[in-house]
Amino acid sequence: MPRFPLELPLQTPQWLLRNERGILLLILSLGCLVQIIVTLFTNGGGDLQYAYVPTVMSILHGQNPYLSGQPWNTGYPPFFFLLLGGVALLGSLGGSMTLATVSWSLRIGLVIGHVVLGGLAYLTLRRMKIDILDRLAVPALIVLLPSFYQMGEVWFHADVFGLVLLVGAVYLLCAERWITGSLLLSLSAAFKIHPILALPLVAIWLFRKGRLSLTILGALFLPFLSLTVVPLQNLPGYYGSFVQQNISVRPSWSFSPFILAYKVLPSLSNIEFSTMLVNQIWILLTIALFSFVLGFAWRNPNSLQVADIVCVGVAVWLIPLRQLFHYYAFWAIIPFMLRGNLKQMTLALLPFEAACDLAAYAWTVRPDWVLSQQSTGLLLSMLDMILLVASIAACVFLVLRTSILEQRIIEAPIDRLEVLAPVPS
Repeated sequence: MPRFPLELPLQTPQWLLRNERGILLLILSLGCLVQIIVTLFTNGGGDLQYAYVPTVMSILHGQNPYLSGQPWNTGYPPFFFLLLGGVALLGSLGGSMTLATVSWSLRIGLVIGHVVLGGLAYLTLRRMKIDILDRLAVPALIVLLPSFYQMGEVWFHADVFGLVLLVGAVYLLCAERWITGSLLLSLSAAFKIHPILALPLVAIWLFRKGRLSLTILGALFLPFLSLTVVPLQNLPGYYGSFVQQNISVRPSWSFSPFILAYKVLPSLSNIEFSTMLVNQIWILLTIALFSFVLGFAWRNPNSLQVADIVCVGVAVWLIPLRQLFHYYAFWAIIPFMLRGNLKQMTLALLPFEAACDLAAYAWTVRPDWVLSQQSTGLLLSMLDMILLVASIAACVFLVLRTSILEQRIIEAPIDRLEVLAPVPS
């Protein structure tokens, strides 16, 4: 059912309806071409060359990457590396596995995943009966916006593979395929932990709508627990790399609000915050935000859709996160785009695109600004952090505001809704 069904639909040109699939194919083909060109003229960045590729190579040779002695390269769940290893195997086509082969396999796989992401977004919006202009605009933004291919093709970040799982989960849940959709959502959290709070939110949402069963509950939590939590006891080195590296180690840099504690206050007034204090503040803020949206989801299940729930669940995890980078934000931005509201998308994407472009300029043209302790680097990083957090916070605000307005329409008496009905001519 489309959102705001009482609104009068806009007249869609017939030629656009007739050529919708052709236009979509043109958009995805153009995006694929741009990404291939960017891939050919870049090397994927240091994370690919010095972290992902050596780790995948060790897995393909039967070694445990968590015992490599380099926890900063392996601070991800096992499913993350298993998926990358599968992509590398498919890309090699049974040939010899060299560093160059693995690198190109991962980069080509990411281009394909990027295009698939755009196609899945279109299918999701079509399933939700979103207006044709909006459902074509979203895949165009996904495959053509500079921030999107900066994340993947310029500086290789494997988040695209996890986002394919996430968007696939939203599509299946929109189609009321509750078990397979829940399974994919759980796998996306097992790939990278960012959607972890979306799991209980989806469970509460399904319960309130009378759709939750033990099978769905198992599909929603068991894959994540078996692939992420259980290996903590059975996989040597995993706890140290994944848990201790992400909680006990202070990040060298971040665009989280905790940059105030890491860099700004120590530079300005010599005030130092212990890692334990930072972790306590982070946990309390996360619990407070999650409790608020959990209560909101409990009270308003009928005015929230799947994309709303997933977006808010990821966003409340990211906003107070002690270590935040631009490519993390895609986990909240893309579900927000799947709501299909082009005006609201613009409000969230403008500060996000500005933050990504500012970071790209700083890291490629003036990296000394970012890495220095001088005022210029701190001011630039603070501005980037404000833009990034503002874009994620805008997603939460707009989701909640839209839900409140729709809930008022649902609860309004029939005689008040009659004024919204079209007047007969």
